[in-house]
Amino acid sequence: MIFPRYNYKLGVALSGGGAKGFAHIGALKALNEKGYYPEIVSGTSAGAIIGALYCDGYSPDEITDIFADKSFTSLAEFTLARGGFMTFNGLKNFLEKYLKARTFEELKIPLVACVTDFDHSESVFFRSGPLIDVICASSSIPIIFQPVQLNNVNYVDGGVLCNLPVRPIKEECKKVFGINVTANLTEDYKKTFFGILERSFLMMLKANTLPDRALCDMYVETDEDKFNNIFNLEYLNELVRIGYNATHLELSKHV
Repeated sequence: MIFPRYNYKLGVALSGGGAKGFAHIGALKALNEKGYYPEIVSGTSAGAIIGALYCDGYSPDEITDIFADKSFTSLAEFTLARGGFMTFNGLKNFLEKYLKARTFEELKIPLVACVTDFDHSESVFFRSGPLIDVICASSSIPIIFQPVQLNNVNYVDGGVLCNLPVRPIKEECKKVFGINVTANLTEDYKKTFFGILERSFLMMLKANTLPDRALCDMYVETDEDKFNNIFNLEYLNELVRIGYNATHLELSKHV
C-alpha cells in the first residue's frame, strides 16, 4: 500500500463573508489554544484579510486589536469611476500599514488567496508574488467595488466562484479545517438596492460553499442572525466570541 505524502499536517480554509469574517479571529484563537496550529492557510475575501495578518505573524488577539477602531468607511471609499461604487484604497492603506510582508513568500506561514478572474470566469489561487493587491482583489465584491487589475486582468471577490477555498490545499494537507462565516440567511432583509445586492451575493456564497464543505475533515459554521450585515464592523468582539465558541465546540467532538 502506498501512503500519501502530505506537505502539511493541518491546513485551514477561511471563507468570505464581509464583517462576519471577524469570527475567523476567534476560530483561530480556539484552534491555537487547543494546540492546533495551521501550517498553511487558504482564504477568500475577509478570510484572505484575516489569513494574511495571521500568516504575517499576528496573534488572534493582536488582530482583534488592529480592527478595534476600524469602520467600513475607513477601508472603502466612494468613487465616480466606472466598474463599481467604491474602491478599496482604504483597505490597501490599512494592509500596507500593518502587514510586514509585501509578498506571499515573505509570510511566516504559507497563504493561498482565492480571487475570481472576471475576464475569464475562473477561480485563481495566488500563493506567490505581490501580496497586498491580491488581498484587495479577493475582497472586491462586484458592482459595489471596482475590479482590481493585475497584469492587465480584472479580478474580483474570490467568493463569486469559491467562497470556502478548501480545494487548493486539500491534496497538500493531512487534515483541513474549514471555517464558514456565511452559513445563515434569514427571511428579514432590507428591500433597498444595497440590501438586495447584499442578499443576492450571500446566497451565491452559500451555494458555492457546499462542494468545498464536503472536502473538510473538520468544519465550523457561524450562523448568528443578528450579524448578517456584511458591511457593519461594529460587532467585532461579538463575532470573535462566536467564532471562538463554535470552534471550541467542534474541537470537543474530535478529542
